[in-house]
Amino acid sequence: MQETRILTPNDKDFDKAIDEIRERFHGCGGDEESESHLCNNKQDLKDGYVYFWSNNKDVAKLITRSKKYILEARDMGYAVQFKMAKAGFRNVTSAFKVAK
Repeated sequence: MQETRILTPNDKDFDKAIDEIRERFHGCGGDEESESHLCNNKQDLKDGYVYFWSNNKDVAKLITRSKKYILEARDMGYAVQFKMAKAGFRNVTSAFKVAK
């Protein structure tokens, strides 16, 4: 198992490392145990961030859509946890379509 690598925008190789992570997870559908999590904790929001964790192509999608909002990435090899700036977060219920 790979050692967890912690990346922040202050790291000189941040963009390169994040792009490598995006490429690694691009098209990675994962197996039947694959999952993604969004942690919308009230105190974290007050402090200005939310957490997102995934071990599938959602990692690549998040990087592509919201790279500038990444405050920290914890790369565990098989999965990545992102600490994302609140400014780039809408809300949890926006994940669901409006029923008509």
